[in-house]
Amino acid sequence: MSVLESRRSARILLTLTVVVLAATIVVSPPAHAASVAVGNQPRAVAVNPVTNKVYVTNAGSGSVSMIDGVTSAVTTVGVGANPYAVAVNPVINKVYVANASGTNVSVIDGSTSAVTTVGVGTWPGAVAVNQVTNKVYVTNYSDNVTVIDGATNVPTTIAAGTYPYAVAVNQVTNKVYVANHNSDNVTVIDGATNSATSVGVGKWPCALAVNPVTNRVYVANHGGSSVTVIDGATNSHVNVATGAGPTAVAVNPVTNKIYVANYDGSSVTVIDGATNSVTTVGVGTAPIAVAVNSATNRIYVANRASGNATVIDGATNSAITIAAGTYPVSVAVNPVTNTAYVVNNVSSNVTVIDGVQVSQLPLSISRSPSKSTVSYKRKKKVAKFTLSATLSDARGRAVGAVVWLQKSSNGKKWSNVCKLKTNASGKASKAFSAKKKGTTYYRWSAPATAWDKARLTGKQKVVVK
Repeated sequence: MSVLESRRSARILLTLTVVVLAATIVVSPPAHAASVAVGNQPRAVAVNPVTNKVYVTNAGSGSVSMIDGVTSAVTTVGVGANPYAVAVNPVINKVYVANASGTNVSVIDGSTSAVTTVGVGTWPGAVAVNQVTNKVYVTNYSDNVTVIDGATNVPTTIAAGTYPYAVAVNQVTNKVYVANHNSDNVTVIDGATNSATSVGVGKWPCALAVNPVTNRVYVANHGGSSVTVIDGATNSHVNVATGAGPTAVAVNPVTNKIYVANYDGSSVTVIDGATNSVTTVGVGTAPIAVAVNSATNRIYVANRASGNATVIDGATNSAITIAAGTYPVSVAVNPVTNTAYVVNNVSSNVTVIDGVQVSQLPLSISRSPSKSTVSYKRKKKVAKFTLSATLSDARGRAVGAVVWLQKSSNGKKWSNVCKLKTNASGKASKAFSAKKKGTTYYRWSAPATAWDKARLTGKQKVVVK
C-alpha cells in the first residue's frame, strides 16, 4: 500500500458545529487509550456525533465496523469490495462508503443498518457530504466526481482533473473542492449548478480542508512540500512552504489555525490563517492523518511508522504521545464526547483516546497564606488557622482536581495529611485547630497530568505559639 493510497483513509469530514469549551476543566490521570477490534485492514473512520456512533471501513473484509461510542460494542455490516473512504451525514443519519474496487458507494442507514448500493465511477476513493444541501460528493479514478442526491440516491457525474484524489465541501458557500493528484490542480464545483472551474496548485495535491469562517481552502501538495491557500471568493491563491511530503490537512475554524501532517518530515506544520506564518511541531514517524477538536483545541495526529498518535495542544503547541496499534492510518474526533478514534491498519483495531485525559495543560499551584513562615497564637489553648491551595492551568483557568496536603516535622520527610478536591474556583482548604505549641512544615502537591509532571508548592513553616 503506497503512501498516497494510505492517505485515502485520513480524510476528515469537517462540520460547522462548534462546541464552546467550558472555562473549568477536569483533570484526570495521564492520558490512556483503549483498543477496539474491528475488521481486516481497516482504512478510514468517520463519526456521527449525534448518535455517538463510529464507522470504520475494513478494506480487507469488505465491511464496516460500527462502534457504539458509549459501550464500544461493535456491529459489522457488509458493504462493497475494498471500502476505502467513509463520510457521515448526521442530519439524516446516513453513512456513505466508497468501495474502491466495486465502482459503487454503499449507503448505510444509521438507524436500521440497512445498506443501499449506488453506482458511481471507477475506483471511488474519497467522499464528502454537504449536510445543508444533502448532497454527497465522490471522487473517481475515472477523472470525474459523482454527486449523489441524499434524498433519492440519484447520481450525477461531473468531469474533474486527472486522478481526483480528495474532496472537501464548504457548506456556507456551497462550493466543492476536488484535489486532482496527477494534473496538479483543484476542481471547484458550484454545488447549486454543478458547473466547474479549475485552479492550479502545487505538485501532487492529495488532501484538502476548508475554513468556512474565512472562506479559505488549504490544499496539501505532497510532491511540492507546500500548501496552496485558495481564496474561496476569488480563487486567487498563494503557496505556503511546509515540511517534507505533506499528506493530510485539517483546520480549526475557531482559532483560524491549519495543521498539516508532513509524512516525510515527521512533523506538523501549523499555519496561522491570518498571516500564513508557520510553526513546526515535531510528532511521530510518518504522520499520515490529522483531525482537530475545535471544542478543546486539541489536534490528533496518526503516526503510521511509529505506531502512535501525537496530541497537540493548540494553544501552546506542546505535544504528548499516546501508543496506538500497528500502522495507524486515519483518525477522527467526536467533539461532543471529546473522544478520538485512531484506525490501525495492520493490527486491525481502533485506538480510542479519552479526550478528557488529554485536555489538560501544565498546572500551577499556589498557596495561601503565601509567606514561607507563618505564626499563630493560641487563644484559650487553641490556635485556629486555615491553609489553602489554588490550582490553575497555563491559561489561568481554574482546575478541578484532587490535591494533597503534606506535612513534615523537619521539612525533609513528608507524610500525607489529606487529599482534597478543588472547587469551581480551583481552591482547596484545610482548617486546623492546634492545641500544642510547636513547628510543623506543610506543602501542597498537584497531580501529574498527561502534559506535565506533578507540581509542589514550596515548604511552609507553621509555628504555633
